[in-house]
Order: sequence, then structure tokens, then C-alpha cells
Amino acid sequence: MSTELKTENTAVVVFSPTLAEIATLKEKYAGLKADTPEGEKEVRKALGIMVKHRTGIEAERNNLLAKSREYQKFVNSKAAELTALVQEIENPLRAEKDRVEAEAKARAEAKIKAEKDRIAELERIAREVEEEKIRKETAAKEAELQAERERLAEERRKLDEERKAAEAEYAKIMSKRKEEEDAWEAEAAKQKAEIDAEKARRAKEFKEEQAKIQAERQALWAEQDRINKEKSAIEAQQRAEREAKERAEFERLAKIKAEKEAAEKAERDRLEKERLAKEEAAEKARIEAAKPDVAKVNDFGNRISRVEVPMLQNQAAKEFIKTIAYELDGIITRCLEFTITKKRQTP
Repeated sequence: MSTELKTENTAVVVFSPTLAEIATLKEKYAGLKADTPEGEKEVRKALGIMVKHRTGIEAERNNLLAKSREYQKFVNSKAAELTALVQEIENPLRAEKDRVEAEAKARAEAKIKAEKDRIAELERIAREVEEEKIRKETAAKEAELQAERERLAEERRKLDEERKAAEAEYAKIMSKRKEEEDAWEAEAAKQKAEIDAEKARRAKEFKEEQAKIQAERQALWAEQDRINKEKSAIEAQQRAEREAKERAEFERLAKIKAEKEAAEKAERDRLEKERLAKEEAAEKARIEAAKPDVAKVNDFGNRISRVEVPMLQNQAAKEFIKTIAYELDGIITRCLEFTITKKRQTP
């Protein structure tokens, strides 16, 4: 359906002289020379005629332009009136479309926020579970170390008791030897060598016992150092395992996030594809709806092409009709080639 604008400014634009007449004048005046009085007279006459034609063309152009401005003003006012009527229908439809899109956007944003909150809660629970597990493992290892420390302390206590007993035994022996020396003072010279030998032997045994005790102490200290190193190694291993788990959890959450973002992008691409498909369908519908008008324009060109050119005798009339026929050929071609093209889709 179309709105017809009726106006009187529909006349064919015609200038005087015509192309045919100008061609005739050009041929007629091409060889004029002002070398003689008669020639100068003819040149002046011809110049007056051409100036008159030129000023006439300019006057006709100004007249036609004035009419075209009035027609342009008339078209603009009608277009504004029709646009206002169309917008009275278009604006409520656009508002309804914007409302539905805003509601859909709000629902999508709420869904995304709920998903983010759910992931944050899962991450918090995972951290609490991991921390509890590490705490229990650490407590168990600490209990084992404490038991080992108590065992070593007990062994040290026994060694100290044995050392004290050895020292007491030595003191007892020395006391007894003193008594024997007092009792055997008379036989001191005889028994001196034996006593000295016994002293040397016992001193050697005592020294060896002390060396043994010191070695055992060194062993205990080495064992304690080994336990401390094992504890440090266990703590380092636990820390490495915890960091590995945290890294794995981070990578898992990153993967979930990447998959979610990929799904959201796929959804946006699907919606964009649907939008383009709708626009394509609407464009096809627009072109299909315009086909009757296109056919009318094409038929109009066919009807113009069937107009017979009149048989004329006058040369000027023939030239005029020839010019008109040439112009009509262009109009016919444009009418026959007229079609409604597809609009370019916006990304």
C-alpha cells in the first residue's frame, strides 16, 4: 500500500531551443566569419540569436527550480505528516520490545549472579574441608612426634641412671680400695704394682664407659636431629601437597569458569544468529511484499516501450521526437531494470 501525492508540478521539463535545434544552429553558424561587413553583420545577428537562446534557457531554469522547491517543500510536509502517523504505531511497539528485552536481560543477570554465588559457596566449603583434613593430618603427625620424643627422653633417663650407678659403683670401689690401702699399708710396696695395674684397668674401663655414654648421647642427638629433619620434610611435603591441591582446585574452578563463559558466548552467538535469521526473514518478506509494485513499474516500462513513434515530415519535429525517443529509452530501461534490493544486515 502506498500514499499518492497529487501536485500540479508533473510536467515534462522542456527547454528551448531543443537539442535538435541547437545542432541545426551549430551547423548553420559554424562557418561564419567577421572579415567583411556582410560577415560581421551575420555574426552580430547570429550572436544576438544565441544570447537570446542562452538567457531564455537560464530564465526557464530559474522558473523550473522555483517549481521544484515548492514541490520539495510539499513532499517534505507530507512525509513528516505520514512519519508522525507511523510513529504513533511504531513507538508503542518499540517500547514493548524494549520492555521484553530488559526483562530478559534482568533474568539472565540474576541467573549469572546466582551461579556465581553457588560457585563461591562451593569454593568456601572445599576450603573448609581441605583445612580440616590438613589439621587432622598435622595433629596425627604431631602426636607421633610427641610419642617419639617421650621415648627418647625415657632412654636418656635410663642412660643417666646407668651412668649414676656406674659412678656410684666407682665411688664404692674407690672407698673400698682406700680401706684396703689403709688395711694393707704394710703391704703397700708389695701390692702397689697390682693396685696401680688395677687402677689403670679400672680407669681404662671407666674411660671406655664414659666414651660409650658420650657415643650414645651423640647417637641420641643425631636421632633427634633426624627426627627434626623428618618433621621438616613432612611439613614441606604437606605444604607442597596443599599447594598442589590448591593449584588443582584453582585450575578446576578456572576450567568451570572458562566452560561457563564459553556456554554464555555460545548462547549469545545463538541469539545473534536468531536475530540475523529474523532480520533475513523480514527482509525477504519486505522484498516479497514489494514485488507487485516492482511488477507495476516493469509493466509501466513495457507499456511505454510499446508506444509507437509518429511518422513526421518536418525535420525539426523529427529531431525533437528523436531526442524524446532517446530519453524514453533510458526511462524504459530504468523501469524494466527496477527492483527492490536486499538491505545490508547490521552486525
